[in-house]
Amino acid sequence: TPAAKQPQENRLLVIADTKGDDYAKKLIGPLTKELEQVLSTVEVQTLKPTETIPLGGNNAAAVLFFLTSLSDVSSVKNGLERIMRQTMSASGQLAQPPTQIIAISTVGTARTNQMPYSMQNLFSGQLGKRKQMEEAIQSFVENGEKARDFTIVKLGELKDQINDDFALAPGDVLDGALDVDSAVAALKQAIALQPAARNATFCSVGDSASDTTQEVWDDLFLQLDGPEIWRCDLDDNDVGFDQLVEYIMEWSELPATSKGLTTPIRLERSTPIRPMGVTKQRALQFLYLPTATGDRYMSKDEERAREREMDLGGTKSSTTTTPPRKKSTKEGGLEILLEVTESPKVGMRVRARRCNYGPGVVIKELTEETLLSRIKKTIDVWQNEISPK
Repeated sequence: TPAAKQPQENRLLVIADTKGDDYAKKLIGPLTKELEQVLSTVEVQTLKPTETIPLGGNNAAAVLFFLTSLSDVSSVKNGLERIMRQTMSASGQLAQPPTQIIAISTVGTARTNQMPYSMQNLFSGQLGKRKQMEEAIQSFVENGEKARDFTIVKLGELKDQINDDFALAPGDVLDGALDVDSAVAALKQAIALQPAARNATFCSVGDSASDTTQEVWDDLFLQLDGPEIWRCDLDDNDVGFDQLVEYIMEWSELPATSKGLTTPIRLERSTPIRPMGVTKQRALQFLYLPTATGDRYMSKDEERAREREMDLGGTKSSTTTTPPRKKSTKEGGLEILLEVTESPKVGMRVRARRCNYGPGVVIKELTEETLLSRIKKTIDVWQNEISPK
Protein backbone atom coordinates (compact mmCIF):
# COMPACT_ATOMS: atom_id res chain seq x y z
CA THR A 1 0.00 0.00 0.00
CA PRO A 2 1.21 3.55 -0.62
CA ALA A 3 2.94 5.22 2.32
CA ALA A 4 0.92 7.83 4.17
CA LYS A 5 1.86 11.43 3.47
CA GLN A 6 3.20 13.56 6.27
CA PRO A 7 1.27 16.84 6.60
CA GLN A 8 3.23 19.88 5.46
CA GLU A 9 4.43 22.02 8.32
CA ASN A 10 3.86 25.77 8.55
CA ARG A 11 7.46 26.39 7.62
CA LEU A 12 9.16 28.76 5.18
CA LEU A 13 12.56 27.58 3.99
CA VAL A 14 14.78 30.52 2.99
CA ILE A 15 17.92 30.16 0.87
CA ALA A 16 19.95 33.34 1.36
CA ASP A 17 23.30 34.84 2.28
CA THR A 18 22.43 36.99 5.30
CA LYS A 19 25.95 38.43 5.52
CA GLY A 20 26.93 39.24 1.96
CA ASP A 21 23.54 40.02 0.41
CA ASP A 22 22.06 43.40 1.31
CA TYR A 23 18.53 42.29 0.40
CA ALA A 24 18.66 39.21 2.62
CA LYS A 25 20.36 41.10 5.44
CA LYS A 26 17.67 43.81 5.56
CA LEU A 27 14.53 41.81 4.74
CA ILE A 28 14.58 38.40 6.46
CA GLY A 29 14.30 39.64 10.05
CA PRO A 30 11.40 42.09 9.51
CA LEU A 31 9.66 39.67 7.14
CA THR A 32 9.77 36.90 9.76
CA LYS A 33 8.11 39.20 12.31
CA GLU A 34 5.40 40.22 9.84
CA LEU A 35 4.65 36.62 8.89
CA GLU A 36 4.39 35.66 12.56
CA GLN A 37 1.63 38.26 12.97
CA VAL A 38 -0.36 36.69 10.13
CA LEU A 39 0.56 33.03 10.74
CA SER A 40 1.11 32.63 14.47
CA THR A 41 2.76 29.20 14.17
CA VAL A 42 5.01 29.92 11.19
CA GLU A 43 8.66 28.85 11.36
CA VAL A 44 11.26 30.52 9.14
CA GLN A 45 14.37 28.42 8.55
CA THR A 46 17.27 30.15 6.78
CA LEU A 47 20.09 28.30 5.03
CA LYS A 48 23.16 29.71 3.31
CA PRO A 49 23.53 28.85 -0.38
CA THR A 50 26.74 27.00 0.53
CA GLU A 51 24.99 24.76 3.09
CA THR A 52 23.57 21.36 2.23
CA ILE A 53 19.91 21.87 1.40
CA PRO A 54 17.73 19.16 3.02
CA LEU A 55 16.09 16.66 0.70
CA GLY A 56 12.39 17.39 0.44
CA GLY A 57 12.84 20.91 1.79
CA ASN A 58 12.43 19.79 5.42
CA ASN A 59 8.68 19.43 4.80
CA ALA A 60 8.28 23.21 4.41
CA ALA A 61 5.15 24.59 2.80
CA ALA A 62 7.13 27.13 0.75
CA VAL A 63 10.70 27.92 -0.22
CA LEU A 64 12.08 31.43 -0.69
CA PHE A 65 15.15 31.90 -2.90
CA PHE A 66 17.04 35.18 -2.67
CA LEU A 67 18.38 35.26 -6.21
CA THR A 68 20.44 38.24 -5.08
CA SER A 69 22.43 35.76 -2.95
CA LEU A 70 23.08 33.22 -5.72
CA SER A 71 25.86 33.22 -8.31
CA ASP A 72 24.21 31.56 -11.31
CA VAL A 73 21.35 29.40 -12.54
CA SER A 74 23.03 26.14 -11.49
CA SER A 75 22.55 27.14 -7.84
CA VAL A 76 18.80 27.34 -8.37
CA LYS A 77 18.57 24.11 -10.36
CA ASN A 78 20.62 22.14 -7.83
CA GLY A 79 18.61 23.58 -4.95
CA LEU A 80 15.29 22.74 -6.60
CA GLU A 81 16.44 19.21 -7.35
CA ARG A 82 17.09 18.57 -3.64
CA ILE A 83 14.15 20.51 -2.24
CA MET A 84 11.57 18.88 -4.51
CA ARG A 85 12.77 15.31 -3.98
CA GLN A 86 10.18 13.29 -2.07
CA THR A 87 11.68 11.58 1.00
CA MET A 88 10.60 9.25 3.79
CA SER A 89 10.43 10.70 7.30
CA ALA A 90 11.54 8.89 10.46
CA SER A 91 7.89 8.00 11.13
CA GLY A 92 7.67 6.12 7.84
CA GLN A 93 5.53 8.79 6.15
CA LEU A 94 6.28 10.49 2.85
CA ALA A 95 7.39 14.07 3.34
CA GLN A 96 5.81 16.58 0.98
CA PRO A 97 8.07 19.06 -0.83
CA PRO A 98 7.07 22.76 -0.87
CA THR A 99 4.15 23.70 -3.11
CA GLN A 100 5.15 27.35 -3.57
CA ILE A 101 8.52 28.57 -4.85
CA ILE A 102 9.16 32.26 -4.24
CA ALA A 103 12.08 34.16 -5.75
CA ILE A 104 13.34 37.59 -4.76
CA SER A 105 15.04 39.31 -7.67
CA THR A 106 15.58 42.90 -8.80
CA VAL A 107 13.94 45.22 -11.32
CA GLY A 108 15.53 45.38 -14.75
CA THR A 109 16.30 41.70 -15.32
CA ALA A 110 13.98 41.64 -18.34
CA ARG A 111 15.28 44.98 -19.65
CA THR A 112 19.02 44.47 -20.01
CA ASN A 113 18.79 45.99 -23.49
CA GLN A 114 17.60 49.31 -22.00
CA MET A 115 19.35 51.99 -19.97
CA PRO A 116 20.29 52.05 -17.11
CA TYR A 117 20.07 48.25 -16.85
CA SER A 118 22.27 47.63 -19.89
CA MET A 119 25.13 49.44 -18.13
CA GLN A 120 24.46 47.63 -14.84
CA ASN A 121 24.64 44.31 -16.65
CA LEU A 122 27.62 45.19 -18.85
CA PHE A 123 30.48 44.08 -16.61
CA SER A 124 29.07 41.63 -14.05
CA GLY A 125 26.20 40.18 -16.04
CA GLN A 126 24.25 39.85 -12.78
CA LEU A 127 20.92 40.98 -14.20
CA GLY A 128 21.18 38.47 -17.03
CA LYS A 129 22.06 35.70 -14.58
CA ARG A 130 19.10 36.56 -12.35
CA LYS A 131 16.81 36.47 -15.37
CA GLN A 132 18.08 32.95 -16.13
CA MET A 133 17.34 31.95 -12.52
CA GLU A 134 13.82 33.39 -12.75
CA GLU A 135 13.20 31.48 -15.98
CA ALA A 136 14.54 28.26 -14.44
CA ILE A 137 12.07 28.49 -11.55
CA GLN A 138 9.13 29.28 -13.81
CA SER A 139 10.04 26.49 -16.23
CA PHE A 140 10.44 24.01 -13.35
CA VAL A 141 6.92 24.77 -12.13
CA GLU A 142 5.22 24.89 -15.53
CA ASN A 143 6.84 21.69 -16.81
CA GLY A 144 6.62 19.73 -13.57
CA GLU A 145 4.34 16.76 -13.13
CA LYS A 146 3.05 17.89 -9.73
CA ALA A 147 1.02 20.98 -8.96
CA ARG A 148 3.27 23.74 -7.67
CA ASP A 149 3.21 27.52 -7.90
CA PHE A 150 5.88 30.15 -8.42
CA THR A 151 6.04 33.79 -7.37
CA ILE A 152 8.80 36.03 -8.73
CA VAL A 153 9.20 39.36 -6.91
CA LYS A 154 11.39 42.05 -8.50
CA LEU A 155 12.35 44.75 -6.01
CA GLY A 156 13.92 48.14 -6.52
CA GLU A 157 17.19 49.02 -4.82
CA LEU A 158 16.67 49.13 -1.03
CA LYS A 159 17.10 52.61 0.43
CA ASP A 160 16.17 54.26 3.73
CA GLN A 161 14.64 57.48 2.44
CA ILE A 162 12.55 57.64 -0.73
CA ASN A 163 10.24 60.39 -1.94
CA ASP A 164 8.40 58.38 -4.59
CA ASP A 165 4.94 56.88 -4.00
CA PHE A 166 4.66 53.14 -3.64
CA ALA A 167 3.90 51.22 -6.82
CA LEU A 168 3.34 47.55 -7.67
CA ALA A 169 2.79 46.21 -11.18
CA PRO A 170 2.85 42.93 -13.10
CA GLY A 171 6.07 41.96 -14.87
CA ASP A 172 9.19 44.12 -14.91
CA VAL A 173 8.07 47.63 -15.82
CA LEU A 174 8.88 49.88 -12.85
CA ASP A 175 12.03 51.88 -12.10
CA GLY A 176 13.36 53.30 -8.86
CA ALA A 177 14.26 52.43 -5.30
CA LEU A 178 12.23 50.82 -2.52
CA ASP A 179 12.23 51.23 1.25
CA VAL A 180 12.57 48.19 3.50
CA ASP A 181 9.14 48.48 5.13
CA SER A 182 7.42 48.58 1.74
CA ALA A 183 9.41 45.59 0.51
CA VAL A 184 8.50 43.58 3.62
CA ALA A 185 4.83 44.54 3.34
CA ALA A 186 4.67 43.47 -0.32
CA LEU A 187 6.43 40.16 0.43
CA LYS A 188 4.07 39.42 3.32
CA GLN A 189 1.10 39.91 1.03
CA ALA A 190 2.60 37.73 -1.72
CA ILE A 191 3.55 34.88 0.61
CA ALA A 192 0.61 34.73 2.98
CA LEU A 193 -2.39 36.75 1.81
CA GLN A 194 -2.70 37.03 -1.97
CA PRO A 195 -3.68 34.00 -4.11
CA ALA A 196 -3.18 36.16 -7.23
CA ALA A 197 0.56 36.25 -6.46
CA ARG A 198 0.83 32.56 -7.31
CA ASN A 199 2.16 31.82 -10.79
CA ALA A 200 2.85 35.50 -11.27
CA THR A 201 5.74 37.93 -11.61
CA PHE A 202 5.55 41.45 -10.22
CA CYS A 203 7.80 44.41 -9.48
CA SER A 204 7.67 46.98 -6.71
CA VAL A 205 9.26 50.38 -6.01
CA GLY A 206 8.55 53.44 -3.84
CA ASP A 207 7.72 54.23 -0.23
CA SER A 208 4.92 54.20 2.37
CA ALA A 209 3.41 50.81 1.49
CA SER A 210 3.31 49.99 5.20
CA ASP A 211 0.38 52.42 5.52
CA THR A 212 -1.60 50.76 2.70
CA THR A 213 -5.00 49.30 3.63
CA GLN A 214 -5.84 45.69 2.89
CA GLU A 215 -8.47 46.83 0.40
CA VAL A 216 -5.80 48.67 -1.60
CA TRP A 217 -3.44 45.68 -1.38
CA ASP A 218 -6.16 43.42 -2.76
CA ASP A 219 -6.69 45.76 -5.70
CA LEU A 220 -2.94 46.03 -6.39
CA PHE A 221 -2.54 42.27 -6.49
CA LEU A 222 -5.68 41.90 -8.61
CA GLN A 223 -3.51 43.23 -11.46
CA LEU A 224 -1.48 40.01 -11.36
CA ASP A 225 -4.46 37.85 -12.26
CA GLY A 226 -4.04 37.42 -16.01
CA PRO A 227 -2.07 39.66 -15.76
CA GLU A 228 -4.15 42.78 -16.15
CA ILE A 229 -2.76 45.01 -18.89
CA TRP A 230 -5.23 47.92 -18.89
CA ARG A 231 -8.04 49.43 -16.85
CA CYS A 232 -10.26 52.46 -17.12
CA ASP A 233 -12.29 53.90 -14.22
CA LEU A 234 -15.61 55.31 -15.41
CA ASP A 235 -18.35 56.95 -13.33
CA ASP A 236 -18.55 57.03 -9.55
CA ASN A 237 -21.77 54.99 -9.52
CA ASP A 238 -23.42 52.15 -11.41
CA VAL A 239 -25.83 54.31 -13.39
CA GLY A 240 -25.74 53.05 -16.94
CA PHE A 241 -24.02 49.74 -16.19
CA ASP A 242 -26.64 47.69 -18.02
CA GLN A 243 -26.40 50.02 -21.03
CA LEU A 244 -22.59 49.74 -20.96
CA VAL A 245 -22.80 45.94 -20.92
CA GLU A 246 -25.19 45.91 -23.87
CA TYR A 247 -23.01 48.39 -25.77
CA ILE A 248 -19.79 46.40 -25.25
CA MET A 249 -21.42 43.07 -26.00
CA GLU A 250 -22.68 44.42 -29.32
CA TRP A 251 -19.25 45.93 -30.10
CA SER A 252 -17.50 42.64 -29.30
CA GLU A 253 -19.10 40.95 -32.29
CA LEU A 254 -17.13 43.21 -34.66
CA PRO A 255 -13.49 42.25 -33.80
CA ALA A 256 -14.39 38.55 -33.96
CA THR A 257 -15.21 38.93 -37.67
CA SER A 258 -12.47 41.48 -38.43
CA LYS A 259 -9.73 40.75 -40.99
CA GLY A 260 -7.36 43.29 -39.46
CA LEU A 261 -5.93 40.93 -36.83
CA THR A 262 -2.73 38.91 -37.18
CA THR A 263 -4.23 36.03 -35.17
CA PRO A 264 -7.70 34.55 -35.72
CA ILE A 265 -9.98 34.82 -32.70
CA ARG A 266 -13.18 33.36 -31.29
CA LEU A 267 -15.56 35.31 -29.07
CA GLU A 268 -16.93 33.71 -25.91
CA ARG A 269 -18.85 34.99 -22.90
CA SER A 270 -17.06 34.21 -19.62
CA THR A 271 -17.99 34.00 -15.94
CA PRO A 272 -14.81 34.63 -13.92
CA ILE A 273 -14.69 34.59 -10.13
CA ARG A 274 -15.83 37.97 -8.87
CA PRO A 275 -13.10 39.80 -6.89
CA MET A 276 -13.69 41.16 -3.40
CA GLY A 277 -15.27 44.61 -3.53
CA VAL A 278 -16.99 44.01 -6.90
CA THR A 279 -20.80 43.98 -6.77
CA LYS A 280 -21.57 43.46 -10.47
CA GLN A 281 -19.52 41.88 -13.22
CA ARG A 282 -19.90 40.85 -16.86
CA ALA A 283 -17.08 39.52 -19.01
CA LEU A 284 -16.16 38.30 -22.47
CA GLN A 285 -13.09 36.68 -23.97
CA PHE A 286 -11.36 36.97 -27.33
CA LEU A 287 -9.69 33.55 -27.57
CA TYR A 288 -6.78 33.17 -29.99
CA LEU A 289 -6.91 30.27 -32.43
CA PRO A 290 -3.90 28.19 -33.60
CA THR A 291 -1.97 29.31 -36.67
CA ALA A 292 0.34 27.38 -38.97
CA THR A 293 3.41 29.50 -38.09
CA GLY A 294 2.87 29.97 -34.36
CA ASP A 295 5.04 27.06 -33.22
CA ARG A 296 8.34 28.54 -34.36
CA TYR A 297 7.70 32.20 -33.66
CA MET A 298 10.15 33.89 -31.27
CA SER A 299 8.76 36.38 -28.78
CA LYS A 300 10.69 39.44 -27.61
CA ASP A 301 11.69 37.63 -24.42
CA GLU A 302 12.94 34.63 -26.41
CA GLU A 303 15.00 36.90 -28.64
CA ARG A 304 16.57 38.54 -25.57
CA ALA A 305 17.29 35.10 -24.08
CA ARG A 306 18.99 34.14 -27.34
CA GLU A 307 21.13 37.28 -27.16
CA ARG A 308 22.09 36.52 -23.55
CA GLU A 309 23.11 33.01 -24.56
CA MET A 310 25.40 34.42 -27.23
CA ASP A 311 26.85 36.94 -24.75
CA LEU A 312 27.77 34.01 -22.49
CA GLY A 313 29.80 32.34 -25.22
CA GLY A 314 27.27 30.87 -27.61
CA THR A 315 27.55 31.25 -31.37
CA LYS A 316 24.95 32.40 -33.80
CA SER A 317 24.36 30.27 -36.84
CA SER A 318 22.38 31.28 -39.85
CA THR A 319 20.91 27.79 -39.90
CA THR A 320 19.84 27.85 -36.26
CA THR A 321 16.09 27.70 -35.81
CA THR A 322 13.81 28.01 -32.83
CA PRO A 323 12.90 24.54 -31.54
CA PRO A 324 9.18 23.98 -31.91
CA ARG A 325 7.20 23.90 -28.70
CA LYS A 326 4.59 21.33 -27.92
CA LYS A 327 1.14 21.96 -29.28
CA SER A 328 -1.09 23.65 -26.74
CA THR A 329 -4.85 23.74 -26.57
CA LYS A 330 -4.52 27.14 -24.87
CA GLU A 331 -3.23 29.65 -27.41
CA GLY A 332 -4.00 32.71 -25.28
CA GLY A 333 -6.62 35.39 -25.33
CA LEU A 334 -7.78 38.76 -24.04
CA GLU A 335 -10.57 39.04 -21.47
CA ILE A 336 -12.62 42.24 -21.06
CA LEU A 337 -14.28 42.71 -17.66
CA LEU A 338 -17.04 45.25 -16.94
CA GLU A 339 -17.42 45.84 -13.19
CA VAL A 340 -19.16 47.86 -10.53
CA THR A 341 -17.09 48.27 -7.36
CA GLU A 342 -17.87 49.26 -3.80
CA SER A 343 -15.22 51.96 -3.90
CA PRO A 344 -16.67 55.49 -3.70
CA LYS A 345 -13.76 56.71 -5.85
CA VAL A 346 -14.25 54.30 -8.75
CA GLY A 347 -17.76 52.94 -9.22
CA MET A 348 -17.79 51.42 -12.71
CA ARG A 349 -14.62 50.27 -14.45
CA VAL A 350 -13.41 48.31 -17.45
CA ARG A 351 -10.40 45.99 -17.23
CA ALA A 352 -8.49 43.97 -19.82
CA ARG A 353 -6.32 41.01 -18.90
CA ARG A 354 -4.60 38.12 -20.63
CA CYS A 355 -6.27 34.73 -20.42
CA ASN A 356 -6.12 31.14 -21.69
CA TYR A 357 -2.32 31.02 -22.12
CA GLY A 358 -0.77 27.57 -21.88
CA PRO A 359 2.86 27.02 -20.76
CA GLY A 360 5.36 28.28 -23.33
CA VAL A 361 2.76 29.94 -25.54
CA VAL A 362 4.03 33.18 -27.08
CA ILE A 363 2.18 36.40 -26.22
CA LYS A 364 0.23 37.55 -29.27
CA GLU A 365 1.42 41.14 -28.94
CA LEU A 366 0.19 42.58 -32.24
CA THR A 367 -3.30 41.15 -31.92
CA GLU A 368 -3.43 42.20 -28.28
CA GLU A 369 -2.41 45.78 -29.12
CA THR A 370 -5.02 45.96 -31.88
CA LEU A 371 -7.82 44.71 -29.62
CA LEU A 372 -6.75 47.06 -26.81
CA SER A 373 -6.69 50.02 -29.15
CA ARG A 374 -10.22 49.22 -30.31
CA ILE A 375 -11.66 48.76 -26.82
CA LYS A 376 -10.07 52.05 -25.70
CA LYS A 377 -11.67 53.91 -28.60
CA THR A 378 -14.99 52.22 -27.88
CA ILE A 379 -14.90 53.24 -24.20
CA ASP A 380 -13.94 56.78 -25.22
CA VAL A 381 -17.01 56.97 -27.46
CA TRP A 382 -19.14 55.62 -24.61
CA GLN A 383 -17.89 58.23 -22.16
CA ASN A 384 -18.22 61.20 -24.51
CA GLU A 385 -21.34 60.39 -26.51
CA ILE A 386 -23.45 57.60 -25.03
CA SER A 387 -23.04 57.35 -21.24
CA PRO A 388 -26.07 58.58 -19.24
CA LYS A 389 -25.20 61.89 -17.57
